Amino acid sequence: MLKKALFVILILLLASTAFAFDVSVPSDSVFVRRGDIKEVPIEITNDLTTKNYFTMGITDVKPWTSFDTTQPVVDPNSIKTIKLIINPNTDVSPATFKIIIDITSTTTGERKTKDLIIIVTKGDGAEIKSASITGDLIPTGSIDIALSVNNYGTITLQDLTLNVTIIPPEGDAMEFSENIEKLDPSLTVEIQKNLKLPEAAPAGNYNVVSRLYHQGREISVNQQVFRVAERPMVEELEETFWIFLGYGKTFKARNIGNAVATDVVFTEKMGGISLIFYSGEQPTSKIGDTFEWKITSIMPGEEARVTYYINFLPVIAIIIIAVVLIWYYLVYIRTIKIEKYVMEEKTISIEHEFTVRLDIKNASGRELNDITVKDSVSPIFKVRIPHGFMPEKSKSANSKNLVWKIKHMNKDEERIFTYKVIPGLGVHGQMELSKASAEFKQGRMKKKVYSNAPMMGEPVLEEKKKQKTSWK
Repeated sequence: MLKKALFVILILLLASTAFAFDVSVPSDSVFVRRGDIKEVPIEITNDLTTKNYFTMGITDVKPWTSFDTTQPVVDPNSIKTIKLIINPNTDVSPATFKIIIDITSTTTGERKTKDLIIIVTKGDGAEIKSASITGDLIPTGSIDIALSVNNYGTITLQDLTLNVTIIPPEGDAMEFSENIEKLDPSLTVEIQKNLKLPEAAPAGNYNVVSRLYHQGREISVNQQVFRVAERPMVEELEETFWIFLGYGKTFKARNIGNAVATDVVFTEKMGGISLIFYSGEQPTSKIGDTFEWKITSIMPGEEARVTYYINFLPVIAIIIIAVVLIWYYLVYIRTIKIEKYVMEEKTISIEHEFTVRLDIKNASGRELNDITVKDSVSPIFKVRIPHGFMPEKSKSANSKNLVWKIKHMNKDEERIFTYKVIPGLGVHGQMELSKASAEFKQGRMKKKVYSNAPMMGEPVLEEKKKQKTSWK
């Protein structure tokens, strides 16, 4: 008895779920004009006491048909309306189309379909009837774009906009727009535009996409293709400019084409004094008085330059240097020369006496007056002047000073001053003495020249050699 009751309940449940939902549309066919939007309501009735989940699709779907949702959920014992959106653009040919609306309940697995006939009519609107591209299809070339826009409907259209985009194989696109304020039925408006291709425009196919908009909505599209040839195009320019003590000239070659330019040659006649003062890039070849510079290759969009100078500055510089050298010779070389010597080479000790000698020569090429010769001696030495021209003596905190005053020296005259020093302590090796100086007036200039700084004593290496020899 219990088994029979369960069987009856199961049969009732299956019967209740066999028709869990229903689908209805207002009509089996619908009319829609190109460029318009039509919404067809589709009602789904859920007969279940629970929520019902659905999936929706279209057999033989058209790109201009869609649902506002493809996975609706319907509440228990409720009706939900789904919108089928039909939006054929102006490129769709007027015709009759059949689609099948397919709805499946994922809750029960039940599936239902509805046939719908869509009749697309021409209606009112405008379209890009024709388009053509002509001209010089090379870099920097001029191209002419001609477009025809036709109102195929029965009403006057206002606020039309035509946007045209030229898409190259690579790089940035070119764009332009034209506004059509008013277009009456059956009339055609011709639009022409002249454009210049950019420098180094890449070779290949260019897509020209024209889009027509009515009150901001796209209603027609047209696409054309033209091809830009591959070609090097060299633009040459010469520029002369002035420089300090001369002039220069620059040759420029710019490849405005889209292929590599090869063997570009600049020529210039050069003769006479120009050859002497020429500087800059050396020519590839010289034929008589004609210079040639050859550029092997120039890439698209790049520029090659050759610059040369006719520069008199080196000659002027040589003259200036010669004048400076002569002046330097007369002022610094032809002047008083003073040299300082230590006459003996021996160990520095309190037992040894050293003779210091100053040689003064008037090498100025003229007579000089009032020359003052100065020398300083370290306080560790005793100073003795046995004979000769006696200097003035003075002391400071760091040195003993000797000053000889010469009233007059003839041209090329030489004077020798000597004095003796006795070390107050012993020194191993050598020590450097101070520099002597000579002050005098040459013309209106006061000058002071210095001697060398001689070494006193014996080198340490020589002492070691002597010790080693004596030991043997």
